[in-house]
Amino acid sequence: MKILIVDGNKDKSQVNLGLGFLIQYIRHNHRINVASLAFHNPDQILSRIPEYELIGFSCISEQFSDCISLAKKIRQRYKVPIVFGGIHATSCPKEVMSYPEVDFICIAEAEISFSLLLRELEKKTYNFSQIPGLVYRNKNNPALHNALSYRPPRFIDDLDTVGKPARDLLEYNKNKGSENIISSRGCPYHCTYCYNSTMNEIFGFKYRRRSVESVIEECIELKYHGAKGLSFADDLFLINQKWISDFSKLYKEKVDIPFGCTARPETVLANVNSLKELKDSGLKSIWIGIESGSERIRKFILERAMSDKTIIDAFRTVRELGISSKSYNMVGIPTEGFMEAISTFLINLRVRPNAASYYTLIPYPGTKISKIADDLNLFRDRKNIYDDRINIQSEVDIRLGTLDSGKMNRYHIVGFRYLWKFLFFRHSRKKIFLRLKYLYNSIRFFIIGFYKKYYGLE
Repeated sequence: MKILIVDGNKDKSQVNLGLGFLIQYIRHNHRINVASLAFHNPDQILSRIPEYELIGFSCISEQFSDCISLAKKIRQRYKVPIVFGGIHATSCPKEVMSYPEVDFICIAEAEISFSLLLRELEKKTYNFSQIPGLVYRNKNNPALHNALSYRPPRFIDDLDTVGKPARDLLEYNKNKGSENIISSRGCPYHCTYCYNSTMNEIFGFKYRRRSVESVIEECIELKYHGAKGLSFADDLFLINQKWISDFSKLYKEKVDIPFGCTARPETVLANVNSLKELKDSGLKSIWIGIESGSERIRKFILERAMSDKTIIDAFRTVRELGISSKSYNMVGIPTEGFMEAISTFLINLRVRPNAASYYTLIPYPGTKISKIADDLNLFRDRKNIYDDRINIQSEVDIRLGTLDSGKMNRYHIVGFRYLWKFLFFRHSRKKIFLRLKYLYNSIRFFIIGFYKKYYGLE
C-alpha cells in the first residue's frame, strides 16, 4: 500500500523517533511518506492525499486538535481510510473514535497492530477482530458506545527486531549537530504524571531495552552523518549495570563523541560505578528529575518517594564526578501550596545544577494525576485543553495553563514560571532588561492571582 503519515509535531528541531521505529518496521512491505506539520501547512498536505491509499496520524495530546482538524478536511474530500496512533489516541480511544473521520486507532506500540491492519486492508479481507491493539467500529452495532471493539495490544520483547528508526523518511532539522537516540522503551517507575505508568497499569507495558550492539550501530551511523553529540532520550537511561558497562566500552571504542542521558536521583546513587564508566566513554551531561521541592508532593501526589537528602546527594555525586547536571522541575501540581512551590526553588539552589528547567504541569488524559485533578475539580471548565506553549522555556511570554493547584490559581503558577526565568534562565543573565521584564511579570501575575483568589474570581 501507499501510505502517508502525518506527524503532528510542529517543532522543526524535534524528531519523532517513535514514528521512525514504526516506519522502519513496515517500510519493506509498503511505500511510505511522512508529512510533518512543522514543514507543511494543511493545504499542502491536502493536495497530496489522492496519491495515497491510507492516511495515518501520529500525535500527542497537544497536537491532537491540529490533526483532527486536518482529518476532517481530508474526509470531506476523500474516502481514504484514516488511522490515528500515538499516546493521546491510546489514552482516550473512545474520545478519539467519537470523531467519525477516524476509522481506526492503533493503541500503544503500533508496529504489530498497524502492520496487520495494512495486511487486512491490502487483501480486502477486513478481519479486524484478531488484530491486537486495533480499535475499530463494529459496523454490526450502530450504537457508538457499544460499537468500539479492540483486543489488548501485543508488545515486542526483542526491540532489535524492529530495527533502527527510519530517520531518512522523517522530517526534522538534520543539521543541528546533535541527535536524539532511544535505547529502551518504558520505565520501571510509576510517576503519576507519566503515560508509562498508565500503559503499565492498563496493558502490562514493561521496560525493555535494545541490545548494546544495535544502539552502538545507530550511534556510529549518526556520527558518520555528522552528529557532533548525542542525547539519549530514554525515559530512564541509567539502569542495568551490565548493559551500561558493555555500552560504555563499545561507545568509547567505536563512537567517542559527547553524549547526555537521563537518570533519577536513586539510580544515580545506586550506579556510581556505572556513571564513572559512562563519563570515561564520553558522558558530559545528565538530566535528573526533581519535579518538586516538597517531600509531601513527591511522595503522595507524584509517587516519587525520594527524600531531599537523596536528591542532594545525587547532584553532589554527579558534580564530584565532573559531569554537568540539569534538573527538571514542575509547578501547578494538584494540592501544591505557595510555600511548596518556593521549596522547589530552594532545593535547586542547594543542589546547584548547571541548568534547570521549570514546566507547568499538564495533566494528560488517562494519567493518575489527571484523575487526582478531576476528583478535586481543579480543571473547572478547562478539561481536555492541551497547549504545549504553556511549557515554553525560551525568551517569550508564558501562557496560562489549564489547571489550578487547589491552593494556587493559574496566575500564581505563571508568576512562579516568570520568577524561575528571572533567577535561573541562564541565556538571559546578561540581558538585564529582559530579566527585569521577567521579574515585573512575576510580581504582576502574583498580584493578579491573589486578587482573583481573594474575590473568588475565575
